[in-house]
Amino acid sequence: MKLSPLLLIAAVLLPPLIFGFQNCGGGFVVDDQLSSLSGSSSATAIESDPLLKQQSLAILQLKCASCHQTAALGNVTNIMDLNHLVSSGLITPGDPTQGRLVGSIVGGTMPPVGTPAVTAQELTTIRNWITSVRLVGAVPVGGAIIPNGMTVGTDAALSTTAARILQVNCAGCHQSNADGGISKILSVDNIVSTGLVVMGDPTKGRLLGSIVDRSMPPTGSRLVVSAADQTSLQSWIRSMKLVPLDPANPPRAVLPVLAPTYASISANILIPKCTGCHGSARADSNIRYDSFAATLRTVTVNNGANSRLYTDCLNGSMPDAPFKRLSADELAAIKLWIDTGALNN
Repeated sequence: MKLSPLLLIAAVLLPPLIFGFQNCGGGFVVDDQLSSLSGSSSATAIESDPLLKQQSLAILQLKCASCHQTAALGNVTNIMDLNHLVSSGLITPGDPTQGRLVGSIVGGTMPPVGTPAVTAQELTTIRNWITSVRLVGAVPVGGAIIPNGMTVGTDAALSTTAARILQVNCAGCHQSNADGGISKILSVDNIVSTGLVVMGDPTKGRLLGSIVDRSMPPTGSRLVVSAADQTSLQSWIRSMKLVPLDPANPPRAVLPVLAPTYASISANILIPKCTGCHGSARADSNIRYDSFAATLRTVTVNNGANSRLYTDCLNGSMPDAPFKRLSADELAAIKLWIDTGALNN
């Protein structure tokens, strides 16, 4: 069956025209379709306020593009492409409190010291733009899609090493505090699904990229991820792959729930927030918190109120920046642990 030239022209032109009319007059611009990161053929489109988009891209062009458009410093590239910003997890549509783009600006790590900073007014514009961003469709974005019944598997030995590196250098700000819009840094499924890590490819993803470009750990924190540790993280990422989830043996939480026990306090507070300055590599003021025996040297058993571990945290002299002062729950856990005997539990 042959189609007339007129019908052929109509078949080609009508769908785009219909789509264009459907999206006119709503105050939004529609970017090119965004393919699902799972590799499926389904797709979605991105809408955002056209004026805010124009203003925000002008800011990114001036303050970010020289390093993050084609140079890909810190594994961040295509900074002017809204589709890429969303699919890579740098922004979360509708929520400017999430995503590394705004987080790095608020955290002061980007733009780097010595280059023009993003002003408060410019940051407000970017935030308002992200708030206006929305997806037309239901395709998940921001990282690899982990299907139901699957999880991210890694080499066991490399996973143990990586967990230690991340716990010491990153978890103090990015496990429960969500600084820079990043939390649950010790959950492999989370860092993959949010795009911080790309399974099998350590050259992509903001987690390792921020370490390589030295924007993380932040300057002044005294934390440094060594070259050997970077190599370990690279090998760990290469080992990642999707594996079936075993319902009888689901992934365990990396950190125990905060409780007045030494194991919980060490994992949640001492290792991620104290051992950078008070550990085996360095021990400022000859104080260490990397073992039970060393920790007891700052403890008066059964008397939390007179224990240096507790009082230094209570008055805010510990932990040092960039870590926030301990919460009321964290302080209470330390004091109760000491008051009840400071056991190795």
